[in-house]
Amino acid sequence: MHQITTASRRLCALAPAAALLLLALCLLAGSVQAADAPRYVVGDILEITSANQTDRIVVASVDTTSLSTPYYTTYGVVQSAGRYEIPSFWHHDLKVDEQNLVENLQAHRIGHIDPILVIITDETVTGGDMKYTGLSLAEALAGVVYAVEPAPGESSVYPNVYVVGDILGNVTNPNLGSVIAGVGDSDGTTWYRVYFDAVRSGDRWILDEFYNNDMAFTASLLDQNGMRRVAHADPHTVIVNDTMTNTGDIGWYRLSLAEIIASTSYDSMGAWHFNTGDILGNETSATRYIVGAATASDTVPAQYTLYEVVHGADGWRIPTWVNGGVPFAVPLEAQLGDLAFDLVDHTDPHFAVVTDPTVTGGVTFSGLSLGEILEGTPGYPVEQPPVGGDKGYFLVSTVPASADIYLVDISGTRYLQGTTSAGPLNVTIMLTATPVKQIVANLSGYREAVYTITQYPAKGQTVPVSLTLEPAGGPTPYRPHPIPGRIQAEDYDLGGEGHAYHDTTAGNSGGAYRHEDVDIETAGGITNVGWVRSGEYLTYTATVQSAATYTMTARVASPNSGRAIVVSVDGTPAATLTVPNTGSFATFRTVQVPVTLAAGTHTLRLTFQGDGQNIDWIAFASGGVITTPTPTPTPGAGGPSFTAAPNPAKKGTPVKFTLTPSAGKTIRSAWWSFDATAHLNTWNSRTTNPTFYYPSAGTYSPLVKITYTDGSTETVQRTGYIRAT
Repeated sequence: MHQITTASRRLCALAPAAALLLLALCLLAGSVQAADAPRYVVGDILEITSANQTDRIVVASVDTTSLSTPYYTTYGVVQSAGRYEIPSFWHHDLKVDEQNLVENLQAHRIGHIDPILVIITDETVTGGDMKYTGLSLAEALAGVVYAVEPAPGESSVYPNVYVVGDILGNVTNPNLGSVIAGVGDSDGTTWYRVYFDAVRSGDRWILDEFYNNDMAFTASLLDQNGMRRVAHADPHTVIVNDTMTNTGDIGWYRLSLAEIIASTSYDSMGAWHFNTGDILGNETSATRYIVGAATASDTVPAQYTLYEVVHGADGWRIPTWVNGGVPFAVPLEAQLGDLAFDLVDHTDPHFAVVTDPTVTGGVTFSGLSLGEILEGTPGYPVEQPPVGGDKGYFLVSTVPASADIYLVDISGTRYLQGTTSAGPLNVTIMLTATPVKQIVANLSGYREAVYTITQYPAKGQTVPVSLTLEPAGGPTPYRPHPIPGRIQAEDYDLGGEGHAYHDTTAGNSGGAYRHEDVDIETAGGITNVGWVRSGEYLTYTATVQSAATYTMTARVASPNSGRAIVVSVDGTPAATLTVPNTGSFATFRTVQVPVTLAAGTHTLRLTFQGDGQNIDWIAFASGGVITTPTPTPTPGAGGPSFTAAPNPAKKGTPVKFTLTPSAGKTIRSAWWSFDATAHLNTWNSRTTNPTFYYPSAGTYSPLVKITYTDGSTETVQRTGYIRAT
């Protein structure tokens, strides 16, 4: 997420310059020239480099109408489970000219994807109750906008609550639902055409029964039956496997819902009638062809344009594309009959990819889809490598003792590359989904060695890396810690896992300040250690100026009760800090305890008891009065309240909410927003005790609006309550 924010910020910085350029051109009446042929097309994935940081963006539109250089609208993307996702989307145009994109940001194409397969996962745009409910980029560019389901008693600001492709069902069963195939209006009432029993299959939905007659429902009728949006799929990715609709030789022909809505059908067709996207073959040859175009009239028999295809793990590929011609001699139906061609498969044309490098500009397996070509997308121009060479690979030579070698991406996440024994090691690193910024060597009993990449080499170039592993020999100070004084929690000692700290999860979940496994975040201007698990510890080397009994103060936060921190001095327990329930991870309180310290240098260790607590800093003051903090009341004591478990929870895993009403009251209905601070009326559910899947790491503030059987209402919000890791 950090990399996308950075990319967007860089592109935003270019907007004023673009505006000034446009103004200058407008002042030169009659001097505006037509733009050169654009280097990129919609759906291209570009890698951009600036200030030694690499990000990825997708081209969403190309403007060649008014300026002498093409202008592009782009969005930051991340790659997840083989697909590209846009976590931050804006509806207004934000364009960057080709010169800035290529020369200043060093953009170069690393791939291409049909826009229907690029998913917007920005919840402020997509709404809904479930993870992966995003619109496709193609839908957003066509003007499709999600309506937000209103809270009880409130009206939606949108005329339609649902859009074509929405999956309706119960949030507790995300793998079974009904799909919206059409939206219509009759006498001021919106009606939805619905097909039942769509089953999730990976990133697609399978519909096993299709009705040619209308099954129409109003929004209120759907609501009465407990239906609401639980997911969304571009209609091209909803596959109809109804053998009653798709007659022929093989049964499941996999027409997409989008094709059927566009009136593509096999109904009442003769033996040799085929549709665009059909895969044809016969028993005498392994060669297969795809129908690229089909034409027919009342007087002329159907004619077809065919292209040879091969089947790979990711679908059908067209290795040879002929612009302006056909690889197969425009066969008539009779010719197909003579060849004994049968229908052996079908694919939506947007899933048949042209991998001919003469068309795609040398981007392997990243070609235009057949659907894009049929819709008029031009072929790729051939793109030369960017200045500085191909940045796809580089070679690393290391000479450590036996150690684990990690690659660290620009977000701070570590990936184990392998283990090396003593002697030289050559590691080939492929910069694919996530750019690498550091190489780390870890060896038990030694201090961690880190090499930071400041300049990316060209393909085949060797980069000498010096990683010297030094014996740990016990923790050493990260910075001086005099007592009396304050120690920031994140300034723990050097020395690595098992010496300076103990952390049970790999990587820095907060991505802030340091690049070890301790989880550090900066939020609201506060840098603190979080994502704490019971048994983890932090070690600090401190110098005590004089022997005394000091007042130790700790600034802590937790939405949980029964948490504590054990303070040890030189390995001996000296005090225990009780961490109160502050109501959220973002609400900090100070707690105090007396600690007796001798003069000299000492090792302080904070050992955490209980999951789910944050610590900002500790401080030591001479003398002073120990004050007992005012206990924070349990949220909703005597009134309504709710809890969530597990908390913290890993992103994408279920979090169960349990709602408790005010004493003596009975809940009639509830409406939830799972992060009221940022997405009020967007992430929502009407289930009394819902389960939600937080799609990304962070701190969230759920809210629930309760309607009781007596007609009264109450609202409960817990700020910063949920922690997703």
